Amino acid sequence: MYLSGTDVYVTGTITNSVTMIPELFIAKYNSSGTQQFFTTYSNGYGDLGKDIIINGTTGYIVVTGASYNSSFDSDVSIVAFNSSGVQQWASFYNHANLNDGGFKITT
Repeated sequence: MYLSGTDVYVTGTITNSVTMIPELFIAKYNSSGTQQFFTTYSNGYGDLGKDIIINGTTGYIVVTGASYNSSFDSDVSIVAFNSSGVQQWASFYNHANLNDGGFKITT
């Protein structure tokens, strides 16, 4: 969870009801608790959201976690979304084909 002014941003994992594959999600709520947006990211193998921040320079919502690859090993994932929840980019790190994951992110 990340607080920005009176807005709350949340990340986590939700299972796609059609594919049954876990997807990273982000949600934004205003000070009244009304959902402003909800969006997901999926690479097709499984994604987990663990921590979320707002980049003070770009305004991007940035999430770290883990993404499974085609070998079903997990990689560190960093996914950026604009202030409307539209994905801007995704980056991954795989150390020696082992299971990796991001748990905390900061600016």
